[in-house]
Amino acid sequence: MGKNTFNQNSSRTKRFADAGQEEYRRHFALCIDAGDVDQVKEYCETYADALTFKGFDDDEGTALHLAAKAGQIKVIDYLIDCGADVRVPDKYGDLPVHTASNMQHEKAAVRLLEVGSAPDDLLLEYAACHGQPQVARRCLDAGLSPSLVRKNGLSVLMTAAYGGSSKGSTNIVKLLIERGADVLYKNAGGETALTHALGSRHLDAAILLEEEMRKAQEKLDASTVLRKNMTVNTPLKLK
Repeated sequence: MGKNTFNQNSSRTKRFADAGQEEYRRHFALCIDAGDVDQVKEYCETYADALTFKGFDDDEGTALHLAAKAGQIKVIDYLIDCGADVRVPDKYGDLPVHTASNMQHEKAAVRLLEVGSAPDDLLLEYAACHGQPQVARRCLDAGLSPSLVRKNGLSVLMTAAYGGSSKGSTNIVKLLIERGADVLYKNAGGETALTHALGSRHLDAAILLEEEMRKAQEKLDASTVLRKNMTVNTPLKLK
């Protein structure tokens, strides 16, 4: 299909949900993926449900999810200007900002945060996994815990230690430690963030974690000794 194919109808009477629109749905998705804002605009001016339809792919996300998945910031901006809702999830519960982060489009995720997406635990996990300091910092600034632990017992620090590239891993580990992450935390299997850094051969992160664990343990030991020295024996009551 060539450009301007859909200029003939700007009354928004068509719907992607209607029968016989499969080819147009596919083409719209391709235009989003390619970052063709002009063609995306023509579709949005033609289809009444362009912003709300959720059957463009197997994830059943919206057009905004598609733009986030492709990291197309200009398309994201256009869809937002048209009224796209950043709070609509796909069938897995992921919002567009989650999709952008999980597909390793950090700039797109940051843009979605700037236009109203709310940081949450899942986003912090994705940022830690993929080495995205800008996203992680915004999550922590919003009050999320640097010592977050998932139901499976993995802490976000562990995720950062084994996830992403070596450089990305170290940057997130450093950020989480600066914000007060518990470096001594162990899961049910006795693993620490250091265990995961070594397992992924992220040696810079491992060196950093080893040093921070040493300092944290020394501080803990000193605190324990101090509490013992301050213990006051209560006299036995006279009978």
